[in-house]
Amino acid sequence: MKHLLLILFALTLTVSPAFATLDGSVATLQSPGAANPGDTVIFTFEITNGSPDGEAINEIRLIFPGDSDVLSGTFDDQGAGWQLDFAIEGDWDEYAMFRDADGGFGEIAPGETGYFFIEVFLHVTMDCGPQHVDVRLFGDGVGEPQHWINLDDQPWQACGVPTVSDTWSGVKGLYR
Repeated sequence: MKHLLLILFALTLTVSPAFATLDGSVATLQSPGAANPGDTVIFTFEITNGSPDGEAINEIRLIFPGDSDVLSGTFDDQGAGWQLDFAIEGDWDEYAMFRDADGGFGEIAPGETGYFFIEVFLHVTMDCGPQHVDVRLFGDGVGEPQHWINLDDQPWQACGVPTVSDTWSGVKGLYR
């Protein structure tokens, strides 16, 4: 009986949240598809926690090209009541960070989807051509090591066909 209890205890440790994962989570850049250097643009992302085993997201990190500056960020949690703080970090203010604000085990539960809006200034020195935003999701921190996932880069085009005509460089781009 004593051995059976020890085996059950060992199994309990191996099935603990230490092995939870964010695999299955998805991030999609909704807009813009293209933007021009010199513009201030709002990037919209749809992010879904696809954890198959209960891992909650407590931080979202969006990393923009180094020749851009993140100016602000907001989110729409579809009524879920998330408590997330926004911060700008990085050597050139190119990181947009949304972090759990109440110190709990995470804000974005498995199956939940939200929209994130990041206002970014694109420096006039930005190279034309394909660009991307790196998206990283961090888990609730229960167990070790830290649970995180680096999702597929979200592509967009600098100096591409303008998708908006409400900026001066966007209007100029319509006539190139």
